[in-house]
Amino acid sequence: VFGRGLNLSREEIEREALEIMDRLNFIDYKDVLVKNLSGGTSQKLNFAISLLGDPDLLVLDEPYQGMDYASFISFWEIQRELRNRGKAIIIVSHLIEDTSKLNRNLHLFNKKVVECIGPECPICGVD
Repeated sequence: VFGRGLNLSREEIEREALEIMDRLNFIDYKDVLVKNLSGGTSQKLNFAISLLGDPDLLVLDEPYQGMDYASFISFWEIQRELRNRGKAIIIVSHLIEDTSKLNRNLHLFNKKVVECIGPECPICGVD
């Protein structure tokens, strides 16, 4: 459905879907109804859908929530590859540990966006 909405051919949809399902280790679920997927596998599906059509910008809200560790690692590898190809990725996260994986960090604090300025950051104190 999403691929067709992007005017992708059936072959493009199948190729892209199988590639990302393989990378995130959920190819065994390709014929399972969405309502029967676990929370983590649903997250993998959402991430896979977001990658259809090779978008230039991704806005992801806690995209790896509930993923198993191997998929979590794959997620970060994929986002690094996308960034290296010039894609822009906005990741919303509540995990302070994620700041080390990103090249720019912004905080939403008191209804304002505050840029993280490294160890002197008034919000997190990390770079």
